[in-house]
Amino acid sequence: MAQKYKQFIFADYNLGLNNSTIDYKNDGLARQICNVECKNGRLQSAKMFDNIFNLIEPTRAQIAQQVFLDQVGDCKWLTGYQFFHEDKHKDYVVFCNSQNKIFYYEMGANNPQFICLNNVFFTSTPKFDFFIKDNQNIMIFSSETDNMWVWDGINEPYQVLDAPKVTSMAVGLDRLFVVCHAKPYSVLFSDDLDPSNWSITAGEAGELIFSDNLGKVLMVFALDNYIYVMRENGIVKIYGYNKTENAFNVSRVYCSTGRIYKNSVAIAGDKIIFMCSDGIYSFDGLSVKKIYNNLNGLVFNGDKACAQCVDNIYFLCANMYENLNYSNALICIDLEQKGITNINYGYIFQNICLLTVKNINEVVVLTQDLLSKNANTPAYICKNRYKNTNNVDYLYFTHALNLQPQSSKKVLSKLTFLCKSDATICVETDTQTKEYHVKKSNFFQTIKINLKANIFAIKVYGKGDIDISHIKLDYCFME
Repeated sequence: MAQKYKQFIFADYNLGLNNSTIDYKNDGLARQICNVECKNGRLQSAKMFDNIFNLIEPTRAQIAQQVFLDQVGDCKWLTGYQFFHEDKHKDYVVFCNSQNKIFYYEMGANNPQFICLNNVFFTSTPKFDFFIKDNQNIMIFSSETDNMWVWDGINEPYQVLDAPKVTSMAVGLDRLFVVCHAKPYSVLFSDDLDPSNWSITAGEAGELIFSDNLGKVLMVFALDNYIYVMRENGIVKIYGYNKTENAFNVSRVYCSTGRIYKNSVAIAGDKIIFMCSDGIYSFDGLSVKKIYNNLNGLVFNGDKACAQCVDNIYFLCANMYENLNYSNALICIDLEQKGITNINYGYIFQNICLLTVKNINEVVVLTQDLLSKNANTPAYICKNRYKNTNNVDYLYFTHALNLQPQSSKKVLSKLTFLCKSDATICVETDTQTKEYHVKKSNFFQTIKINLKANIFAIKVYGKGDIDISHIKLDYCFME
């Protein structure tokens, strides 16, 4: 028998996360990732979060943040609201706090202040949408327990007393389509060009009732000039208004084998991304494709998940690795590569929102710190790494790997890498474990392992930043 030598090059594999296949070449080597970004064979610190006011008001961020804490306190959601007034462009950031009060902040105003819409009252979390009426951008608020409010950004909001109690709404086909708890198998629509007119008896508004087996209505969304209805087990398309019957045509476009999670639905340009109990899917208005299924067994309580899409990345807040009653991870899935690029872990993620600042879409998360349990505060995902003292841990942990030839006993001889940060590297075999503390260096480093193994796993962990690349494992075997 002759001794042979081989080298396992990590860059030849997808370093991302998977839990349901052994195709590491395509699906990923990792079984656990915390605060690590995996790209092009390199492990780096995941993009972290920064104060939202450093984005909105960079020259007076601390003042704006203090005024926000004093006047608003905390945040359930936020959004941008743009409109014209007296031929001037107005940019608002609209906030909803934990008391369901609505505040707005005018970007670029002389004095940073958060103005409350005092006459607007909600007993549950309101939803919002926008509608163009009389060449004005109108903002609509409604909740599942309260009446609808309509606001033009200038005058006092007014109440629509006969509108339904809304859990989801979308603007399209010149109407407002809504979902409400009182009618779980229906979609209601407003009068033509008027989201505030709900007089069904006058034949101006209407209701679409579903009697098929796709389950309850979860939400409605607009895509490519059509309205689509997301159901528990499928998607329905609404189109072609019939004026004589005051009704729309309806057709089934997708029937799901798994249950669809309502708040995971996110618009990504000309398609919709959503999570089912059996994977993550993409819908382009015609067909549905499964784009990722390697979160199976890693994500729990899918009903608590929420998501947004920006720059062809699906940002999913979910309960990961352990069964908790809150989302503890932000998972970033590259829709082009169809794989996980990074996971931020160790926060309580309450919500995820989109905000346009200087014509750039930003992703904003509303978080609590796990240790201090501070109130929900808005933070945006920033390119410059930022970590607070309670969330500096990182971890990259591979599956138990069985290298070729799988039937032979192997000796793991050495590990070579370029590590530009301090880290701890642990090699776990089926019989023993070795741990190595590595200091940052701009030069390649090699550690001698000399461990016999059938299978093994490699763990990289530590505190602060991580930047490790060009990882190569040399091993030998008898054949």
